Amino acid sequence: RRLALGSAGAAAAGVAGLYVYDQELFQAGVRLTRCVRCAVVTSASYMYAMRGLEGEERLKAMREAHKINAERLRDLCFMNKGIYIKVGQVLGTLDYLIPMDYVNTMKGCFDDAPTSTRQEIEKVILEEFGKLPEDIFSSFDPEPIASASLAQVHRAKTIDGTEVAVKVQHSHLRRMAGTETTILQLILDAIRVVHPEFGMQWLVDEMKEGIPKELNFIEEADNADKTRELLHEKFGDTVVIPRIYRDLSTSRVLTMSFEEGCKISEADEIKRQGNNPREVARLLSSAFSHLIFSHGFVHCDPHPGNVLVRRRNDKPQLVLLDHGLYRALDERLRGDLCELWTGIVLADSTKIKKASEGLGIHSKWMDEKFPGKELSHTLIAAMLTGKEWSTIVWNGDALDRFDNNDTDEDHHLALTNHVTEYLHGILDVLETCPRDLLLVLKTNDALRSVTWSLGGLSVDTILITALSCIRTLMNGEVRPTGTKNKISKSWLSNTRERWDLAMAYARVRLFVFYTDVKTHGFVTASLDWLFSRGVTATLL
Repeated sequence: RRLALGSAGAAAAGVAGLYVYDQELFQAGVRLTRCVRCAVVTSASYMYAMRGLEGEERLKAMREAHKINAERLRDLCFMNKGIYIKVGQVLGTLDYLIPMDYVNTMKGCFDDAPTSTRQEIEKVILEEFGKLPEDIFSSFDPEPIASASLAQVHRAKTIDGTEVAVKVQHSHLRRMAGTETTILQLILDAIRVVHPEFGMQWLVDEMKEGIPKELNFIEEADNADKTRELLHEKFGDTVVIPRIYRDLSTSRVLTMSFEEGCKISEADEIKRQGNNPREVARLLSSAFSHLIFSHGFVHCDPHPGNVLVRRRNDKPQLVLLDHGLYRALDERLRGDLCELWTGIVLADSTKIKKASEGLGIHSKWMDEKFPGKELSHTLIAAMLTGKEWSTIVWNGDALDRFDNNDTDEDHHLALTNHVTEYLHGILDVLETCPRDLLLVLKTNDALRSVTWSLGGLSVDTILITALSCIRTLMNGEVRPTGTKNKISKSWLSNTRERWDLAMAYARVRLFVFYTDVKTHGFVTASLDWLFSRGVTATLL
């Protein structure tokens, strides 16, 4: 008894000492305890809910468990803050890659991110510049205008009176980032002891690689300048990247031009600006497709808070924010992705399967569920499009098979049930596919989510992505796996391949024109396409 009391007293004294001498490490221990408790309770919740059930009853019980445990995970993210908010935001963008109860619940992480105090912000600026904000700027608003998982943004004016936005990193993150990702890894390892099929290692891997880059604002400044250069030739002033003030920026403080606009998810405000929400969504899809497939440069955090919309020169204008995390795709990956999308729009299952194998896509769960049929490629096609396999290939190759009302609740419910049924297969795909492909999937899902929030149809995202992919193949910029040579830029070479791609490109363009006629009428649509007016110019 005395030994037990003595041990308890020593432990209490140790905890108290840690709290006094290193509060950040103490708080890391608190966060670890919360994570362990959440993991244990969540695991027990699923096991209890589905015990002894099979078939439809098991799926129904699983959906109910998703709702309860999604809220539990969201609450954990809010309590632990920092990197955990980032995890919640990532999950909130994975529409139809993970159960929708998790996606919808975790979207709250975009709006309720915690803020640092004035004293904490001043501490970071003092450490970086050796001066307080009032010694660097002519004015500095201590109240943030926006806050995210890793930093918050303040409005300020330079000494010459230029209005700027100052992004300041939350004070504790630089030191504790490694500790937090280690905690996440330990929790995942523990869960997989009980549930070996729980395939979320990819998420922790992305955190380990991405967080250090996002915490280096000099790298963000470099990414912003590169993105501006890559987009300018095609999009001009239609897509804006904030100007970086290098002399007022460090690895933890980033000063950039202040840009006005509403969030791209605010459809009513976009309409009040005089913009067409569907055109805005198409412009965003076109810009990101151009970056990914023409240049192999992927913006890895394209959630709605990072895209502003305004009206300039009688047309919509986008402002792309937060360039902390990009990934450069190698040529072979781009080639296989372009081939995969081309197969999808042409309903060519052979092309889809070949491209999927080139990407290394495989699901052991699908092999066990459908022995001898090798159907892993059907999952990746469904994940990219948000459509069932029957829609992609079994209903013929007419492009109007994608033009259904996918904002309808019945459609969402059907897809939700589909994800629940094939969840283990989807997790297999996420575990086996190249890490860079995960970021493309995340971006693709974010674009589709924005399209839905603006009242558009995912057919726009599918067709615009396909146009970009076919054009990239046709221009000889990439080479898919199994192809000896790129398509030559000379029309005298690769005549058959070039002809097939040109016909596919023409089909998709004509169908986009058809959807424009349905929306705007024949005269307006014809003038837009003949004179490359407005957003249409970015699709060509």
